[in-house]
Amino acid sequence: VLDLGGGTGLHIFASFFDDSEIFWTYVDLSPAMSAQFKRNFSGTTLFRRTAVHVEDMSTVLPRLEHHSYDIVLMSMVLSSMIHAPGFGRLGRLVAPNGAIIISDLDPVYAALHPFHVAGSDGQRLTLKANLVMPLDIIRSARTAGFHASELITIGTSDIDYSFLAVLETRQGIETAAYGLAASDV
Repeated sequence: VLDLGGGTGLHIFASFFDDSEIFWTYVDLSPAMSAQFKRNFSGTTLFRRTAVHVEDMSTVLPRLEHHSYDIVLMSMVLSSMIHAPGFGRLGRLVAPNGAIIISDLDPVYAALHPFHVAGSDGQRLTLKANLVMPLDIIRSARTAGFHASELITIGTSDIDYSFLAVLETRQGIETAAYGLAASDV
């Protein structure tokens, strides 16, 4: 797993903290977030199988291109970036049959509530969220060889808070289709 913008780890990493089968690569620009991540999980099984990078994605991604990840996670990251990373670069990191999973603020919610509160070490930070358009993400991902297998919204009946997009490699889609055809024979 490549976790871009891993934060404190409480939302995603926590679900896998005792898994001894996963290798995790954590990337976050914030020293405060990564320090809290380390405090939260340093004694866990998964943390011993985790590489931690406290730096900007644009500097770490080129160094990771010799790796291949089954899952690339981007949770609440794109809305905090001025420019999204290119899916071509991300695509070189995704293993065949792998996926990029993106979760971020719904653009309508972000427009109505432009300031997002995050916290670390008892401090509250207020960030102005950039609008992330799910269909733009899917369009960009498609040109890099991905297919959107899931696009769901998360929220109440009044307003969606966020969205989740699963972008699979085209090779994964073609392999799945071939496997289905072979099983029908």
